[in-house]
Amino acid sequence: MLESLGVTEDIEGKATAIYGRFAAGEFIGLFSDVKPTLERLTQTGITMGVLSNYAPFLERNLRVLNIHHYFAFLVVSSLVGFEKPDPRIFQMAMQEAGCPHEDILYVGDSLPDDVEGAKGVGLDVVLLDRFDRSRTRTVRGYAAWGSCWISLHDNDCGKPSRGSVRVSHPPVPAKAQYPTAHHGE
Repeated sequence: MLESLGVTEDIEGKATAIYGRFAAGEFIGLFSDVKPTLERLTQTGITMGVLSNYAPFLERNLRVLNIHHYFAFLVVSSLVGFEKPDPRIFQMAMQEAGCPHEDILYVGDSLPDDVEGAKGVGLDVVLLDRFDRSRTRTVRGYAAWGSCWISLHDNDCGKPSRGSVRVSHPPVPAKAQYPTAHHGE
């Protein structure tokens, strides 16, 4: 790939340097709504975990972004030996979650990896498509829309219900820009 970009000298060294920068979290960032959403979900008592097709340094990157503490568990493809949409990685995450699959809402950004994989093991799933990549596609009867929004809805006492989630689609899809990399708060 580097050769196709005109890099002809020390390709292995340059690839190693790029990988090192990626592993150090130099190219990562968060959308502005991520931390407030994680905070709100945590305050309501919802247990969250991460299931990701990612390199072994995912935990380090979550620490760089200062969001690691929101997650009770991590299931990382490069560490477990198989990746989404393989049902085994979803089953591992379900086991780590420690609750019945009926109580799990899986949120992902890929139709084939996340939606198909989660539906394949019987999970409810929300597609979070910030870039409208799946606007007109469907997967096994699951309609994909542009940017989905998840908000907690209240029980009769006016307090957020543990695990209750309402998913709505804005009338006009939100235009998201790729977040700029920043670290910490």
